[in-house]
Amino acid sequence: TAPDGAELTHSAILRWIEDVYASGWTAKEQRVYKDTLQAMQSVLDDLTPLHSAEHGVDFDQLFDAVEVAPATLQEEYLRRIVEKQWLYAHELLVPLRYGTLQGLKSKGLVSVTQNTPVVNVEYDPRMGLVIDAPVESSWIV
Repeated sequence: TAPDGAELTHSAILRWIEDVYASGWTAKEQRVYKDTLQAMQSVLDDLTPLHSAEHGVDFDQLFDAVEVAPATLQEEYLRRIVEKQWLYAHELLVPLRYGTLQGLKSKGLVSVTQNTPVVNVEYDPRMGLVIDAPVESSWIV
């Protein structure tokens, strides 16, 4: 029930809200809203995505790992990307230490597709990448 003993209904609540805010925001409320909006915009403006090293930070190196696609899964990875199944495509990626990736690059065992490194080494779904076992890739990238 309402404070006056009347039945509490949706329309009664709407009338109370309309009465409280009939004249709009007070000057103080308006100032708080404006200050908060400016502060949030400042925070958003200062955010810098870590998608590339152009900002001086390589996101993958922060974690000493990079996600790669095994060459044996490249066809399925590309199919999922083409079909815009990005989350399902991401399931096929495997984490690899950055130093290991650099070593594979120096041996010519890394290509890139869809901005994703593809490593041409054996892959076992239970064990992961078998770094010392190169595979022949039919892809030319």
